[in-house]
Amino acid sequence: MLKKPLVVFSVLFALFGIVQGAQAKDWPAPIKALEAQGVEVIGTFAAPGGLTGYAGLLDQQPLAIYLSADGKQAIVGSMVDAKGNNLSQEPLGRLVSKPLTVKVWRQLESSTWIADGSKTASRVIYTFTDPNCPYCNKFWNDARPWVSAGKVQLRHVIVAILTDTSAGKAAALLSAKDPQAALTQHEQQHASGGVKPLGQISATVRAQLDANQKLMQQLGSSGHTHHLLQRRQRQSAKAARCAVGRDAGQNYGSALRLLAGSRLAGPPTVSPSPRCPTLANPGF
Repeated sequence: MLKKPLVVFSVLFALFGIVQGAQAKDWPAPIKALEAQGVEVIGTFAAPGGLTGYAGLLDQQPLAIYLSADGKQAIVGSMVDAKGNNLSQEPLGRLVSKPLTVKVWRQLESSTWIADGSKTASRVIYTFTDPNCPYCNKFWNDARPWVSAGKVQLRHVIVAILTDTSAGKAAALLSAKDPQAALTQHEQQHASGGVKPLGQISATVRAQLDANQKLMQQLGSSGHTHHLLQRRQRQSAKAARCAVGRDAGQNYGSALRLLAGSRLAGPPTVSPSPRCPTLANPGF
């Protein structure tokens, strides 16, 4: 069986309409065999040596596949030339990574989030935040120098997954007259419990929380919060993921300096957190 790499993103690529040429039912037998093992074939591209290239996804990792001229065998992996140049990178980026990046940003932008920081900040960081998450609170505090300086805007995609009171607190934040002010007060008072949970959650807010949780799961996690994604001009999701890392011992100060790209005086000194994986693949 084909070994599956780390999950990064889960997006329905049918919406892109980028599959080129034959439909899945017309794929050659080796390509169909890979589909049976979980590979999603996105499109085809020209390849040297009489081969046909296929761009695919396996657990949302781009995958290059090369079909032999007789259509009877397929080779999975990167193709290099005599100088060691990766010939698979460009077609995978064009057919898979770039459309994926666009789709992910659209999903995040259309989710229900609370802004924290200036609208004119040069950097935007999306973070999935549960009101009861202590590491989300630590990140909020560690980010203050960049947010206060107007360099970074955090967008807290609110979820409720950790405790029985998470949903009520999340609803209280989303339903507040001034959600940003409510979030700030909650984070400042986090050690003493923060915002008081609502007893009744409206259908609208419940739907927002459900949609945010579904999105978080689609983007690669189901049991933890505090996942970071950054967007700035001409920056891809891949580059943003590289900036954070998936290491469970991630140092938030280092991550913030990389994401914010700022040399503010007196950056926060923080210790590694034991549990807060991010949406990053250290293999990049």
